[in-house]
Amino acid sequence: MKKGLLFAAVLPFLQGGLLPAQTPSIYATKVVAFHKGNGWGIFKTSNVLGPPSGAGYGGGSTHVLSLGAGGSVTLGFDVTITDGPGDDFLVFENPFYVGRSFRSFAELFFVEVSSNGKDFARFPSVYGGPPSSPGAFGTLQAGCCSGLGGMTPVAADPARRPWIDPADPCEAGGDSFDLADLRNHPLVKAGRVDLGKVRYLRLVDIVSGKEKDSRGRTIYDPGGPLGSADIDAVAVIHHTKNLTPRGPRVEVTFDKDKVRVVFSDPDGLSDLDPSTLHASLEGYSVPASSLLGCFRAASYSPKRVEFVLAGLPPGFPFTIGFSVRDRSGAFSASRRSRALGGRP
Repeated sequence: MKKGLLFAAVLPFLQGGLLPAQTPSIYATKVVAFHKGNGWGIFKTSNVLGPPSGAGYGGGSTHVLSLGAGGSVTLGFDVTITDGPGDDFLVFENPFYVGRSFRSFAELFFVEVSSNGKDFARFPSVYGGPPSSPGAFGTLQAGCCSGLGGMTPVAADPARRPWIDPADPCEAGGDSFDLADLRNHPLVKAGRVDLGKVRYLRLVDIVSGKEKDSRGRTIYDPGGPLGSADIDAVAVIHHTKNLTPRGPRVEVTFDKDKVRVVFSDPDGLSDLDPSTLHASLEGYSVPASSLLGCFRAASYSPKRVEFVLAGLPPGFPFTIGFSVRDRSGAFSASRRSRALGGRP
């Protein structure tokens, strides 16, 4: 083939005209920094990259990066995480429920975000566990903490369970975070952390009995002083390449003895796709219609509906979530834990 004809044949490929568009990864793609803490574990940094390898609700994955007691890892992404409607990313550890209870063998960690790689804003947290160590093989009640990672078992594993969406908190398990919870953080208000352009996550192991939550309460977890968080993966829900200004919004909030769930859509509730409505309770995926059947409709308009479940017993912790897509595929999810009565 003459050079001119060869060039004409390959030019469309060079220009990307005949190549499929590359979908950016929603998972962490690089370890920016790893500071190994004390104790034992699996210290293979590549394990934290890519999709989760959840072992389900009764067992913890070994495809993890252990932080070591007091250790940390900073992760980078090919996408830019942004503050969308509802939860914005999921962090997967390897906790599991013990027996048939909703008590979790949890090794907790703080979650921090940064837009410049230097300034990190830590999510506000509430610890509602026991006031002393539960012991090396103890457990924490599901829903007793919020704003911390390491509480919820992981169901998502695209290689073995491709039907589970790893970016849907109501299916995937793990612990979800909403960047809106950081709007009042001093670094955000000072403009040093841009919630619209988050490029880094830092996960910091909590040494049991030595760290405090945002309310000043000492945090204890079953790992003991030498146990540490074992990070499986991170999945991004909202990033700058998939966010749409006219997508749906799901909001779950606790208010004293009530839990409120709001669904809204700027194009009207009829734009929501009912086949995509999902729900979770204590991290388990449950039928959304059955769970909403426990609520009453408190208000309704063509673009917004609010459901309320009242009469919750005082001090009763639990985790509940809902997710939905609109007809164009835009997504929103909100999952909250009633730790000490609600959000920090």
